[in-house]
Amino acid sequence: MKEKVYLNRVVVDYLLLFARAKDYFHRHGIEIDFEFVQSDYTDLSFRKIKFPFGERIILQPYMANVLPIDTSYDFTSFVFNGREFPPPNIPTGFTYCPIEQPFMDILTDPLNPPELDYVTICHEHMHALVIKARQSGFEILDVMDTYYNAMFLEDADSNFGQQWELLKDYVKSLKENNPC
Repeated sequence: MKEKVYLNRVVVDYLLLFARAKDYFHRHGIEIDFEFVQSDYTDLSFRKIKFPFGERIILQPYMANVLPIDTSYDFTSFVFNGREFPPPNIPTGFTYCPIEQPFMDILTDPLNPPELDYVTICHEHMHALVIKARQSGFEILDVMDTYYNAMFLEDADSNFGQQWELLKDYVKSLKENNPC
């Protein structure tokens, strides 16, 4: 899979974070190649939205309506610097599907422990994989926003472990369709 990653004035070590994410997904049977593009969008805004799992602060307008989306990629993401927003109104990560391709807004914050930014990147990609699986005909539940043991990506007893179990047939189908 290929992803175009727009980096909007990101000041964390994104190369290390995405290399770790690439390795994490590789170990679970998913190959993602990232192409990084620097962007410089200013005066980003936010809005509060009620979801079934609670209120969230997300970027507004949706960055998928601002950025060019190249459909030759499997995913597009917009990685932003959370320090550019006034606390407590710092937007969270958010994955949605404006067209056939999943789009991820990914928060990074130089004040976060690096592990938190890494988990955020992986978390939003798990949502994107659920979208891709559903588009491929797999009826699976998205359990990522339970945040159950959310910092333990490798534990079967976490939202990540539960989601991988639900994604196993989709991952297997990817290997069968691309045996190389």
